[in-house]
Amino acid sequence: MRDHLARRRAGVAYSFMVSALAFVAQPALAAPPPNDVEHVVVAATGTKSSVFTVPQLATVVSGKEILDRAARTTAEALQEEVGILVQETNLGGGSPFLRGQTGNRVLVLVDGIRLNNSTFRFGPNQYLNTIDPFTIDRIEIVRGPSSVLYGSDALGGVIDVRTKRRLDFEKGFDLDAAATTRFGSAAFEKTVRSDASANFGRFGLVGGVTFRNYDDLRSGAAKQPHTGYDELDGDLRLQYRTDAGQEFAFTFQRVEQNRVPRTGAFENGDEFFFDPQRRSLYALEHTVDELPWGFGTWRTTISFHDQLEVRRRLEASAMRTRREEDRARTIGFTSDVDHHPTQGLVLSAGVEAYHDEVTSDRVDTSTATGRSTAQRGAFPDDTTYDTLGAYLQAEARVGEIVRAFAANTGELPLTLIFGGRYSRNAVAAQPPDFARVDQAFGAVVGSVGAIYEITPAVRLVGSVSQGYRAPNLDDTVVLREEPDLGLIDTPNPNLEPEEVVNYEGGVKLAAGRFQGQALYFYSDYANLIERTTEGTGFDDVNRNGIQDSGELTFAQRRNIGAAVIEGVEATADVYLGAGLTLAAQFSWIQGASESDGEPVRRIPPMLGRAGLRWNSSDRPLWVELFSRVASRQDRLAAGDRSDPRICPNGPVDCDGTPGWHTFNVRGGWRPDEAVELNLALENLGDERYRIHGSGLDAPGINAIGTVTIRF
Repeated sequence: MRDHLARRRAGVAYSFMVSALAFVAQPALAAPPPNDVEHVVVAATGTKSSVFTVPQLATVVSGKEILDRAARTTAEALQEEVGILVQETNLGGGSPFLRGQTGNRVLVLVDGIRLNNSTFRFGPNQYLNTIDPFTIDRIEIVRGPSSVLYGSDALGGVIDVRTKRRLDFEKGFDLDAAATTRFGSAAFEKTVRSDASANFGRFGLVGGVTFRNYDDLRSGAAKQPHTGYDELDGDLRLQYRTDAGQEFAFTFQRVEQNRVPRTGAFENGDEFFFDPQRRSLYALEHTVDELPWGFGTWRTTISFHDQLEVRRRLEASAMRTRREEDRARTIGFTSDVDHHPTQGLVLSAGVEAYHDEVTSDRVDTSTATGRSTAQRGAFPDDTTYDTLGAYLQAEARVGEIVRAFAANTGELPLTLIFGGRYSRNAVAAQPPDFARVDQAFGAVVGSVGAIYEITPAVRLVGSVSQGYRAPNLDDTVVLREEPDLGLIDTPNPNLEPEEVVNYEGGVKLAAGRFQGQALYFYSDYANLIERTTEGTGFDDVNRNGIQDSGELTFAQRRNIGAAVIEGVEATADVYLGAGLTLAAQFSWIQGASESDGEPVRRIPPMLGRAGLRWNSSDRPLWVELFSRVASRQDRLAAGDRSDPRICPNGPVDCDGTPGWHTFNVRGGWRPDEAVELNLALENLGDERYRIHGSGLDAPGINAIGTVTIRF
């Protein structure tokens, strides 16, 4: 524990060192860069704010940046963002880690609608990749607990994916269309995208179709078998704008991935495919701008999410195939509004309700006889999960409020953001051979943040925020065999919500040529839900009272964890002149159990990125050179050592995940308004490496070419 405290002090010292250096550098970087565009983030406070005027570390990835980065998936679009590690169990996966958390401890939204449902697994998962990156207008990422605005699951942070919509209604009729093709050499990627955007008076339309095909991935000099798959996506948004500042919109999204192999499960003749992985979203949205009596924007959404996961396994030793199907159908309602009662004060309020209905099936088929037998699924039939929540948040610019009531007062450049939320989550299920589960989880959480403006360019920020995650169906009622782990997960109706209190502070600068953020955070977790086999017994198939080979151990999720996770995240962008911009970022994170000081599972290594980008001033041409780096991660928890993705040779001889670095170059050119060409060369050294916790090696040298033709 003494070493743990020393490391914590070192983190604090580093944070203030970065802050001081940035403050000293600011006066020398006073000239503004050309065409500077300030990123606006809504997810952090519920209202439009600059990333430099919110108390958390927030970043935004635009749709143009996703194209420039040649991102294969939505998850890969985030891997160059500060502090984010994207773990891939397979090529169709991609689970982002925010501040040491992933899976159902990170909340993903699509146009403000929860992607997370009650069946999401607690570890790394693939669900972010059911969002087509070609549909994205921007991605907002907020680090740290955000449960006041978003409720359960927002422990490590929030990823809010905003998809494209028609913005131009000036012409009576207008049509824009485009076709994009992309080829990537490492997985022989073949992607085709066609889309259109149009308006007919006040009616608008945006939509498209995407097809992808991947062969097996090459890493270094070798191909990795059982990695390729196919994908077919479609999307449509219809909009109608009225004279009174209202908009009605209907959204449809569908992503289907077929025969996606789980790479590490192909051993000894076994096979494992996600086939298919499918997500369909239907949503109706009503937005009203500039309401009377000081109200601003009021937005209401009704949604239906249908998420299907089918797992097909061949178990060679058991001479059977297994088909498992889990389906979650979610009806959602959200409504939020902002109000400006007086100068310098903005109130935001919202309510949400979601209702999940889950079905689950399993069929085993003998490979010897061809006979099929129906088995119980992972989740009981007719299982439901309900979510209700309401929040109120205030953003107070203290100086403006004081001036509104008292004349001749001095400047007080302080903004306070504070709020609270009440949520209720409820499970109703009847697991076979177990007691019925009718359990509700209530939670009241709050947060307070402050931004102090030292100068118009330099701001000190700090916040204290609570987060929680209510136990979902994967925690409480799942009954699922995990033969790869030798386990059977069993229900536990006696769980409590996971909780965190997060403290963070640092500095943000936006001073002409320089933009940067540096924050230190300290997160205190309680009631963490973890899988355990202590006192659970085993599946005694032959009833002899002895656990024989092939008989699985029962496992259960319990509230047995308490931990501290801390870290530093810093970014800096410096405009050097002549079209050159230097960008760098760094993150360090560490976690320890409060009971014995042992490491927390799946903590990412130190991550860094540095790059130099040149934009031509007289023609649409750009080039970027950059490097990504990760340190060795050998500070492992016991669960890490038993994870074959981290320790493929077993826990005894495991040295962790080696460090790595890559050198990369990419660029783009628009010879005219109709044609855009992009080329990226990744991992120029053809280094064979693995992202910590992943189930496959990262791509070797990879040439990615993209051609977009606009009509």
